[in-house]
Amino acid sequence: MRPTAFAGWHRIKIGLNHTAFGLSGTVFNFAFSIIIVRIYSAQLWGTFAQLMLMMTLVSQVTSWGNKDFLLREFSRSNQLSSLWQTSLFSRVIIFIPLIPVFFVYSFNQQETYLLGIWCFANFFSRSFDSVIVFERKFGTAVGIEMVGFAVIVALLSILPKAITPAILIILFIITASLKTALYVLSLRKTILESFQGAFSRHHLVLSIPYFLPPFISFINAKADTFAIALTLPGKELGEYYVLVSLLSYCHAIAALALVPFLKNIYRIRLESLHKIKMSFFLGGIAWSILCMVCIYFSIEYIYQIHFDAPVYLVAAFALPPFFIYYLLSQEFFRHDKPYPVVIINLLAAILNFIVSLLLINFFGFVGGLMSFASMQWILLLGFVVAQREFFPKPKGLAQ
Repeated sequence: MRPTAFAGWHRIKIGLNHTAFGLSGTVFNFAFSIIIVRIYSAQLWGTFAQLMLMMTLVSQVTSWGNKDFLLREFSRSNQLSSLWQTSLFSRVIIFIPLIPVFFVYSFNQQETYLLGIWCFANFFSRSFDSVIVFERKFGTAVGIEMVGFAVIVALLSILPKAITPAILIILFIITASLKTALYVLSLRKTILESFQGAFSRHHLVLSIPYFLPPFISFINAKADTFAIALTLPGKELGEYYVLVSLLSYCHAIAALALVPFLKNIYRIRLESLHKIKMSFFLGGIAWSILCMVCIYFSIEYIYQIHFDAPVYLVAAFALPPFFIYYLLSQEFFRHDKPYPVVIINLLAAILNFIVSLLLINFFGFVGGLMSFASMQWILLLGFVVAQREFFPKPKGLAQ
């Protein structure tokens, strides 16, 4: 009994540590946004959010299989150090064609250079994620993320009130560089065991199926925010970014909660999988209600931003579909068919961006939110149709 109990507790501890690591960035971004909105202004947060959107987009591109693909390769080989280095050297090349994007997107030359440096610093600090998960160094990673957040807060406290987006970028460059140094020190025996890594086009090609689905999903999730950034002033973008980020946090937490069950989804029979979908959907409704209560109190009393009731009603409409289409997307991965997921998300992203631009002209801020919410249900519809096409319902479940 004791060994079994110990093993069970050990697995629970690993799961909790993994959840803490997965949520650390979300929690710190949430706290940082509160600090900026409350102490400075939603206008500053909105202007900075435009730059953060580009940084996050570049981060998605340059990740290119950094996590999922490397985890698979680590499990197949004991050459962890050379694999990690090959991934790093290969992905650095991706920055070259992205350089013109900084000049097109930024508002001035100073922000152009700072944005590029920030993207580069963030690239290195996030390059350790696969090693952290594989080596289960979750406690170390959370500690380093806490140090980074504490440094940002400390620097903000000693700076004058006249904060600009450029200063915020510099703060993030400093903390990203610090975290990179701490990760190298903590993981040096693993990642620097040997120097055998080199640029590999083959590595980039093999990791494409692991890059495209999350990248297109990100584009779909942020299409409405990009539309808001192009059409509305900084204050409205800041307020919108706060609300949509909280909705995305609810999706992210739900996804983390489902991770422990994914191995069961990959193993169980299709008949059983069909039976649990409704349970997850009903659980999603309950989770959505809880989330909206938390979102309401966070925005109204912590951020001290006021939205009318219809805004929260539209926001609530965006939460329940995630639980079903997330499971349906995993079913495609179960059968090694990632490209339907890519196509569905890509079409939804294009539609989301176009509909957002149209609705923003008529309804302003709420138009983007309406597009975001409706796209969640369109994604669900797309996955249901694709699932019936690729995986017909088993006999006996026709009713």
